[in-house]
Amino acid sequence: MEYALQLLIPILLGLFLGIWLNSQFGLSMIWAIVFAILGMVAGIGILYKRSLMNSSYTDPSDFKNKRTFDDDDEEDR
Repeated sequence: MEYALQLLIPILLGLFLGIWLNSQFGLSMIWAIVFAILGMVAGIGILYKRSLMNSSYTDPSDFKNKRTFDDDDEEDR
């Protein structure tokens, strides 16, 4: 449900902004469609960023006992 709201809210905000612009300036409905699409792009961007943050989380203690490539270089010298 939370993901749906994060996608739906920017779309609705863009749609309402486009409808408001149409009513204020007497423009065609194209602006409502354009701003709804921009809202969809923004919502997808939010979901993508959130998925990257969730998938890349690792516990710092996981790296405590692991060796790095730099450690190997120092032993070879």
